[in-house]
Amino acid sequence: MPFAYGVPAATKVFINDGKGKFRDETAARAPGFEQLGLVTTGLVTEVNGQQAVLLAGEWMAPQLYLIQEGKLQLDERQPFGDWSGWYFTASQADLSGNGRMDIVLGAQGLNSRLKPSTERPLVMVVNDFDQNGSVEQVFTYKEGSKHVPITLKHELERQLPYLKKRYLKYSAYNNQYLEDIFEPALLERSLYKEVQSFASIVLLQGEDGIFRVQPLPREAQKSRIFSVLIDDFNDDGIPDLLLGGNLYGVKPEMGKYDASFGELFLGKGDGTFDFVPNRVHGMRLEGDVRHLHWLPGDKRQLLVLRNQAPTQVWEQVKVVERGNP
Repeated sequence: MPFAYGVPAATKVFINDGKGKFRDETAARAPGFEQLGLVTTGLVTEVNGQQAVLLAGEWMAPQLYLIQEGKLQLDERQPFGDWSGWYFTASQADLSGNGRMDIVLGAQGLNSRLKPSTERPLVMVVNDFDQNGSVEQVFTYKEGSKHVPITLKHELERQLPYLKKRYLKYSAYNNQYLEDIFEPALLERSLYKEVQSFASIVLLQGEDGIFRVQPLPREAQKSRIFSVLIDDFNDDGIPDLLLGGNLYGVKPEMGKYDASFGELFLGKGDGTFDFVPNRVHGMRLEGDVRHLHWLPGDKRQLLVLRNQAPTQVWEQVKVVERGNP
């Protein structure tokens, strides 16, 4: 929603008539999609031989919808409730060798000033707090029934200038809960969005069609992940992962996310991975990587798309080995 970040946006289902014309059938086939949230990624997959759709995004947990009689039905068996996060990309392959599709979700990562958890989730409170027709967002940690603001005093005052008179000094603002700053009636009308984890994760599908959530190794959590390329980089017949990401356009108090240089993980065949350092595989991706894609042809040439930087092409000239060079 323009100028209203946090307000749920509609996700649409368009049906093709076979002649290239599409009609909106969201209300009939997926009525809950009109207020689904801030969806950023998704894919069509298969669960117990049944077609399904996996959706993920910002301030939301992954959601799996089974396609039943042309309608999308939420699979409430899946254990995704405690994994609300910021997800940006999804890829799939059989990573555990059981013949079922597993899913990799690239997310914010754990190398951040923000540290949400199930015990202390990060919460964004959205409202028109000063009643001037524009929406503001206040970021907090939830501690019990209270909310501790992490939005800095000068940032909050930039959105809500009337608070300058109430909090003349930083020390006066420092120990305030959100409930001390705003009236209860105003907070009751607010929209609350929360996350429990920023980890990039793997969803491993069991024989019963239930996914097990497993965080990627710590080396994958160094930065925000925008692209996951699944392929066999060492010719052992087991899918491997190549991750690309980073985000440079971040406020100074948060610090830019630039610790990813293209992380390679060799699969073990059971859904776990060995990290291969850049000095071993030889590739070093810098900048805001947004997409990784093999170019067609006989050579193994990897196209790397980056924001505000030249496109790169890397060629794989030998099989990647585990361990030190």
